Amino acid sequence: MALELPGWLREALNFLGYEWPASNEDTLNAWATAYSGVQGTVSGAHGQFNNGLQHIASNNSGPGVEAFQSYMTGGDAALHSLEKFGHGADVVGQVCQVCAQLVLGLKGVVIAQLAILAAAIAAAVASAGIGTAAAFAAREAAKRIIDGVIGEIVGIVLMGG
Repeated sequence: MALELPGWLREALNFLGYEWPASNEDTLNAWATAYSGVQGTVSGAHGQFNNGLQHIASNNSGPGVEAFQSYMTGGDAALHSLEKFGHGADVVGQVCQVCAQLVLGLKGVVIAQLAILAAAIAAAVASAGIGTAAAFAAREAAKRIIDGVIGEIVGIVLMGG
């Protein structure tokens, strides 16, 4: 289930300086599944194509058949293009999966930032203004922690894991 906010709340967060990702991670995951499924469909078509070529070669002979076989299995042939298309679709599916993980991670970062802001506001109210320097220090510490978490999330996602 995607973490979605109403438009007015996203707009309010943007006014406060928090950028809530507008992308829907469920949609990205659905795209990843769809593109990864293309590989199986293409593999089936590739097999049928190959079987047809073998049928032609086994039931016919002569220079025309040999020319046809070499044309259909050559470097720029449809058979190789079909194979490359399947691999390309699989890569696109993996990229969509990584993007979905990144969007979810970024949404988690914004939630963490809001929780830290709420704690800083509560501390400022409780100290009646005496802890302004402490609140500033807490905000800076939180900012560094969040930057570290973002770096770690990006590192994990880029490492595939």
